[in-house]
Amino acid sequence: MNLYNRDLICTQDWEVEELEAVLDWAAKMKRDRFSPQWTSILQHKTFLMFFYNPSVRTRQSFECAATELGGHAQFLEPKAMRLKTATTAGETVEDAAQVMSRYAHGLGIRILEDKVPYYGAGEELIREYAQWCSIPVISMAHDKYHPCQGLADVMGWAEWFGKGPGYPDPTVLRGKKLLVTWGHGALARSWSSV
Repeated sequence: MNLYNRDLICTQDWEVEELEAVLDWAAKMKRDRFSPQWTSILQHKTFLMFFYNPSVRTRQSFECAATELGGHAQFLEPKAMRLKTATTAGETVEDAAQVMSRYAHGLGIRILEDKVPYYGAGEELIREYAQWCSIPVISMAHDKYHPCQGLADVMGWAEWFGKGPGYPDPTVLRGKKLLVTWGHGALARSWSSV
């Protein structure tokens, strides 16, 4: 199975077997976190983290992961870049994506509903970056989906129902009914927060 250079924008874009392979690989890495087998896998590689919205856990987890795997994570935010908007001149998504592709080996984007004009526009923007990038694009959360969090949740459930931490068995979740809640309240941080 070749997952090289694949974008991760929504888990529904991937086959179940591909997601299970990613979870299996993640479990192996978790069990032997600081093994030389993993600590140089991203050596001399840069991962761009493009944050339209700030985050404590997302930034820390991606930045630490890149470092522990031997790479470098670079923090970017739109206000520090000259990007074209409906009211300002600047770089188009096509131009920005192609420039980013020349300097990095992967691009993560986090954009939530307060930065887009309508539901789904964040996903559309990430997909537009993916269209023009020659490097993999990962959604670090957008207005519709949070694929990395979803995979982490599935891994946690698979460990809980399986053989314990570092030993998830995604097959134990087959046939299980899992409740997914989606609510909006006065104190919710985003559309998918409860």
